[in-house]
Amino acid sequence: MAWLWNCSRWGCQSPIAIAGEYATGCRRRTRSSSTKSGSHGSDAESLLVAMSTFTEAKHALTLAQADILRGVFEPPRVIREARKAEEEAARMARFNSTIVADLASLWVEHVKRMGRKESTLYTYQKRIDAQVLPTLGHLPVDAVTPQAVQDWYDELDRNQGNGVSRGAYMMLSGMFTYATGKATGQPYGFKPLVTETPCRVVGATKHRPVRPGEVSDKVITDAQLGALANAMPLRERLAVLLGGWQALRIGEVLGLQRRDVQGE
Repeated sequence: MAWLWNCSRWGCQSPIAIAGEYATGCRRRTRSSSTKSGSHGSDAESLLVAMSTFTEAKHALTLAQADILRGVFEPPRVIREARKAEEEAARMARFNSTIVADLASLWVEHVKRMGRKESTLYTYQKRIDAQVLPTLGHLPVDAVTPQAVQDWYDELDRNQGNGVSRGAYMMLSGMFTYATGKATGQPYGFKPLVTETPCRVVGATKHRPVRPGEVSDKVITDAQLGALANAMPLRERLAVLLGGWQALRIGEVLGLQRRDVQGE
């Protein structure tokens, strides 16, 4: 057939092979002999091209020939490699532009859409502000390594105990599960920020007593409760007093409404 040109004119790839790659980018190489510069091997003869019709192959060949004559032809392999490099660069730019503080905001919005209670969202935000942002908040999400998480957890556990480190770690783990695109209820079109979570601390989610019994049995005094309330932001002082005097949990405090208060 006239459109099946001699392979020797085109080096190691025949024009129909070039056309096939040019049109579809689909090819499969079988084992071929190595060639020296200027010589022609049998690689093209073993190149199997996926084309839907001969007409498509002929049209693709015409385009490839025109590019060759103009001196602008690039082998499909080169084009694919350049495109892959561009996509990887764009991916890394997106990763580097998203820091842990941004991820925390995205995650809080996500769990809010999932119907978390106001008291739960309040707790999450307090943990983020107090335990996550000071150490990890400025880091790009893809720069957070398993060792960085381990060091962060160890310091938190050592300084504030398991009651704080366990909750903070579980929250951070949830944030990075969201970053991988594997959180429950995430939009279908979400593009993952990381390929895998760096939260791999063994035993971090296990609850354990943090103080001896005789210490944990101590109860805060009236004076200590007042001092604690005075040290809080003005809008949160009443919540501390209600929790202390009425033994209310945070969800119960935040759920109070005017109709719940009787008398003057």
